[in-house]
Amino acid sequence: MAWDEFFADLTDEQVGQVWARSMRELRGRDLIRSWNNPVADYAERLVAEELQLELAPPVAQGYDATDAAGCRYQIKARRLTPQNKSRQLGVVRKLDQAEFDYLIAAIFSEDLVLLEMWKIPYQVVADFGRWVPTLNGHRIHVKPPLVDDPRVDRLR
Repeated sequence: MAWDEFFADLTDEQVGQVWARSMRELRGRDLIRSWNNPVADYAERLVAEELQLELAPPVAQGYDATDAAGCRYQIKARRLTPQNKSRQLGVVRKLDQAEFDYLIAAIFSEDLVLLEMWKIPYQVVADFGRWVPTLNGHRIHVKPPLVDDPRVDRLR
């Protein structure tokens, strides 16, 4: 099916309904865990499966998954589009509390194809994160010089 043709025939209201139904389907398939922007939840599921991690309970704070050795992983994602090519991840809060051991950065295409995955140790996040007072957290960009740091591993 040509998606552009499919959507061209829909009203604005119907496009919204397709989005809402898609969210219910993603949740029903356990691909997402909340009703928020699905990219973050989808990234958590994909990363956990690929790295054989166990997802933390939704109420866990500061990390999203753990491995068999007990290491804690915070998973952040970014979806690149022609209109927004920013590689800035979501805000990392309470960085000084070291609630995770590794940050996994998942970079998606516009169509939610996983393009890149990076394993970033906590200390690198602490070294490169920029405090933004208005957000009460640190900003991280998945680009040089961060990705060139020898402590960072590109997993995909």
